[in-house]
Amino acid sequence: MIRDLVSKIRKEVKKNGLLSPAVSDSLTKMRAYAIQDESPKLTKTIRLVLEHLEAQSKFLIPIPSDEEILDEEGEAVVESVEFSGSDAEQLESFNYLLDLFNDYKRPSSIEDIELYKQALLNF
Repeated sequence: MIRDLVSKIRKEVKKNGLLSPAVSDSLTKMRAYAIQDESPKLTKTIRLVLEHLEAQSKFLIPIPSDEEILDEEGEAVVESVEFSGSDAEQLESFNYLLDLFNDYKRPSSIEDIELYKQALLNF
């Protein structure tokens, strides 16, 4: 189900952009599926993405960095690659997040979804 929605979102973004109501509708359906699948991290991240798109009218969250940086307490700090917020970078980051949603049960995807979630919370 999530894979179908990701595919639908990709087509809609290509046709009408990130702010298309159909993108929001598909993300809302995806969130309902994540709730049903008892995946709280995915559920919250999708909600935060919806809120971010609505509030910012853009997707201003960069792809997380591969390098983990720790603060004084040893907690991971969300770092990202250089990000200017161009339309191309927004789409690249959003598409990467959709890739993660496609494989949301894979450990490496779970880690990056968490990084996106933290970046959205810190925005």
